[in-house]
Amino acid sequence: KLELPEVTNERKFHGTIEDFKNIVSALLNYEHKEANAIFKFSLTGRRVSEIVNLRYEDINWKQKTFTIPIHNMKN
Repeated sequence: KLELPEVTNERKFHGTIEDFKNIVSALLNYEHKEANAIFKFSLTGRRVSEIVNLRYEDINWKQKTFTIPIHNMKN
């Protein structure tokens, strides 16, 4: 009989709310444009691989939406 450990995707942050605010502020104001865009897209819950594989055509600038093509998704 094989017993698998329980897996949780929960991540715990042990800093203060001020630490959290400082980290988010630093990421959102990061000077490198490409890295800044990745940080902002990651706030949507997307995987980094999904973000870096986005093409210009995947972004609807007027509606402020984007589409992750099925071949770039994990599931």
